Amino acid sequence: MAKAKIMAAQKPNLRGSPEAVKKRVAARNLNDVLSGKKTGFPVLDGRTEKRRQRLLGEVVQEALKPVDLLLKVQELFDLGESYISLRKLIPARRLRAVPEGAAEALATMMEAYTLSEDVYRFLGLPEAVLKEAGAIQQQAAKKSLTPKKRSAGSKSRTEASKAEPTGA
Repeated sequence: MAKAKIMAAQKPNLRGSPEAVKKRVAARNLNDVLSGKKTGFPVLDGRTEKRRQRLLGEVVQEALKPVDLLLKVQELFDLGESYISLRKLIPARRLRAVPEGAAEALATMMEAYTLSEDVYRFLGLPEAVLKEAGAIQQQAAKKSLTPKKRSAGSKSRTEASKAEPTGA
C-alpha cells in the first residue's frame, strides 16, 4: 500500500515515452563513438592537450640540455605519447665521440631519477654505453631491417622467375 502512494506521488515522465528515451540514448552513444569521445583511449582534457603540444614543441628544439630532454620525454610518455611517434618528431642526436665518464654520469642520473628505459635512448649515446650504465637491459638480438646478403650462387625470386621458361 505504501508503494502505491509513492508511485502515485511521483511526477509523470515529462521526457516522453521509453522508446523516445531509448532513441536519445542510442543517438548520444553514436555521436560519442563517431566523434572520438568513446574510442577506448583516454581523452585528454584541454589543458593537458595544450601541455602535450607545448612539450612536443619544446622537445623538437635542438637547444635543450640532456637532462631537460630526458624529463620532457618522460612527461610525454606519461601523457600517453608512444616511443615511435616521439622518435619520428625528435631529431636523432649523434655524438661525434662519447665523452669519458658518460656511463658513470648516466648511472648517477638513473639513481637520482626514475625514468623509463626508452627515455635514455633519446640522448644519442651508443647502445654499449647505455648497457654499461644499466639504462637498457640486455635484449635478444633484434631482427635486422636490412636484407640478408645472398650467397654468390643463389638467385632472387625475380631472377629465378626470369630464368624459367614460361611456355613449358
